[in-house]
Amino acid sequence: MRSQLPNGEFRTLLSTDFDLCKDVVSDRSPFVTTFVLQSLRLLQAPGLEDAAEKALGFLLQEQDEQGFWSYWTRESPKRSLVPPDVDDTSCASWVMSRYGRSFRDNRTAVAANRDREGRFMTWLGLAEEENDVDGVVNANAVLYLGGGQETAAACEYLARLVESPESELGSWYYPDPLSLDHAVSRAAWHGVSSLRGCRERLLARVSDRCAGAGHPQNALGAALAALTLLNCEAEVELLDRQIDVILSRQRDDGSWPRAAFYSGPRAPLPRSVWFGSEELTTALCLEAVVRYSSLD
Repeated sequence: MRSQLPNGEFRTLLSTDFDLCKDVVSDRSPFVTTFVLQSLRLLQAPGLEDAAEKALGFLLQEQDEQGFWSYWTRESPKRSLVPPDVDDTSCASWVMSRYGRSFRDNRTAVAANRDREGRFMTWLGLAEEENDVDGVVNANAVLYLGGGQETAAACEYLARLVESPESELGSWYYPDPLSLDHAVSRAAWHGVSSLRGCRERLLARVSDRCAGAGHPQNALGAALAALTLLNCEAEVELLDRQIDVILSRQRDDGSWPRAAFYSGPRAPLPRSVWFGSEELTTALCLEAVVRYSSLD
């Protein structure tokens, strides 16, 4: 795959512009690669197995001696700016497990990284007063660890969050509320039964955000909405429309345009940088289209 870097990584971009149009620079992170790998599992095309092997090797090299992943890679001069985190560690661990790959065990340490209410804190190794709690990060931790006593409080927190009219405030690092819907539904779809009760509310949230005739939508937002609907097993007209949006946004080379998926810096500092890439948007769009095409 021509967009894959020699070390197996898939590209990340950052910008001080929310639309990722101005002052765009390359960044180095394992995070985008975890989403590309999830998409590659669904595709059947020559050369993809080699690309997946390189990407898995890259992720394994990025795991540290404690078993954690950091947002920035070992090659990045920014790596020391933040400690390892639950989000990258959970996403990388989950996709490695999906491929049946061995890696340093970190389940106990991730499961222990909770606040007094039992919710997962974002940063590994920081005290609670120096940490923060993010809805999408909690959903990704639950995706990795699965259902059970160690994730029960986080699941209750997520269920309350999707019911709350203030749920748009539930994620500091992911600016589009559809990211929370997608993350919660993904955990439910992959076996966290205690989150399946969120289905009707998730469907209502997606409908409210996307059903308006004049609702402006980019390909990334349409992919997040479509994947949420697919995860909720909702074969509805709204799903058809989201797929239409995705297909209409595809470019001549087969990719989809970049858009901001997550943001920084660390809470509670104001958001001032946004991250995404064509590779990330394309991975999520392909996952949605392939899964949609497999419906009976």
